[in-house]
Amino acid sequence: MKDTLSDRIRRGDTIDPPLSWLLSGATIFTRAGMGIRRMRPFAAVDADVISIGNITAGGTGKTPAVIRYAKRGVAAGVKVGVLTRGHGTRQSSSVVVSSDIEPEDHFRLLGDEPALILRKVPEALVFKGKDRVQSAQIAVQDHGCQVLILDDGYQYIHLGRNDDILMIDSTNPFGNGRLLPRGFLREPLSDICRATHCIVTRCDEGLDRSEISETVQRYNPGCAIEWTVHSPTALIHADTDVEQSLDLFSGKDVIAACAIGNPESFTKTLESLGMNVIESHAFADHERIPQNVLKSSHPAIITEKDAVRIQSPPDNVFAVGIELETLPD
Repeated sequence: MKDTLSDRIRRGDTIDPPLSWLLSGATIFTRAGMGIRRMRPFAAVDADVISIGNITAGGTGKTPAVIRYAKRGVAAGVKVGVLTRGHGTRQSSSVVVSSDIEPEDHFRLLGDEPALILRKVPEALVFKGKDRVQSAQIAVQDHGCQVLILDDGYQYIHLGRNDDILMIDSTNPFGNGRLLPRGFLREPLSDICRATHCIVTRCDEGLDRSEISETVQRYNPGCAIEWTVHSPTALIHADTDVEQSLDLFSGKDVIAACAIGNPESFTKTLESLGMNVIESHAFADHERIPQNVLKSSHPAIITEKDAVRIQSPPDNVFAVGIELETLPD
């Protein structure tokens, strides 16, 4: 994939005038959007609501966190609902409920991340809708959900929540400190103040904890910070779903391909498993990986989120299973 302007901004590369001036001027629209969100009426539902989201654009590892909290709810014996917008799917005024559709239609009608959540936590229900207040009301009133997980909900401030969890990617926690589109902050750092709990991800990839901790504490004194890694659990054959040992391709040449928000971290994960990555292909987040990229005499390794998008994957394709693992303080 070609190096896009978005990639350059995410990495913090220098953007020269006049483009930098245009991007800085366009941040007025980001600020206007924040103002509109704050004007919307507040709503609450009779359930425990856990919001999981970012202050930045791009991948921070929300989906493994959503899966973790959904599993905890199911293990506690409560009915769990996940509220999502269903990125990349057709939007309508009605709410789509996962129990009303067949599993083979989960990706098409709900999106890749909800489809992966349902694979990992089949006991949960997913509610897809642009109006997540409406989704929450349907989840509680019509389906008896007791715990709701608001996926990518940090900016969806008009739905009340018990926990407002802020995800932070340690490899690029706050970018260049600028708002979209000049930077990749969705809102100012001062809005860290709303978080009830921060989860810092990918802490195994070289991290000075003090910088992140000082920034969080500056805007939200006393806020709890959890330091985590994306821990590989298994290699999963993409066509059969059969799990294999993580060392299956240790010391062997492989092809890496992904369409996620932080592709560099995926390549590092494969290298940490002893794989020799001879080709690396990165596509835009949520994009379907072309079949011709995957067909090879070498194993092709993808993420689980990528796997749900691929129909009839070639026999050489494997996905890396990931779980969120908490590190000692």
